Amino acid sequence: MKIGEALRKKRLELGLTQQEMCEGILSRPFYAKVESGKNRINAESLFKILFARQIDLVEFGKLVQGTYDSAENKAEKRYQSQMNVAVSTKDLKLMEKYCQDIIESSNDEILQLRALVALAYFKGELGGLSKEIRVKIKEKFDEGRNWTKRPELLGLLANTMLLWDQDDLNYWIGDLLKKAKKSSFRFNTRKISQTV
Repeated sequence: MKIGEALRKKRLELGLTQQEMCEGILSRPFYAKVESGKNRINAESLFKILFARQIDLVEFGKLVQGTYDSAENKAEKRYQSQMNVAVSTKDLKLMEKYCQDIIESSNDEILQLRALVALAYFKGELGGLSKEIRVKIKEKFDEGRNWTKRPELLGLLANTMLLWDQDDLNYWIGDLLKKAKKSSFRFNTRKISQTV
């Protein structure tokens, strides 16, 4: 859905006229052309409308994401969704197909590693993963020191926990908890200083 279409959808949900939706921000004729796709709206005006009408930014973003997301991001999300379906249904043939698709077509190395590990797990071959694959996974953990901002690494850790000995797990989980504690502390400090 394009931005104009999403604005129209939200306006109708709110029961507003075009004039009420853009009042004090844009002229109604200009806004009407935004909704119809004939004019583009700048980011500042868009945010003013969204905030003035208390439209949830995340929800609005989800409406337009499919239109503005890159082809690569769409493909990665499709692969992730396909793997989730295969894993939840425990369909080994489907999982093998999707795993092969991911390995051949995806540029996301973490998604490729997660697919390999999930497939090996469901085939009962987790212990047979090559040393090369294990090294690649460890390299991803080492390069991704900022765990709290990289959910794909958390997914990879969750998928591979059965691969590691207790010392490795203690190290990575300890590192993760340390980073999470620091992030939480910084956030709380900022929040406290804003209220003072």
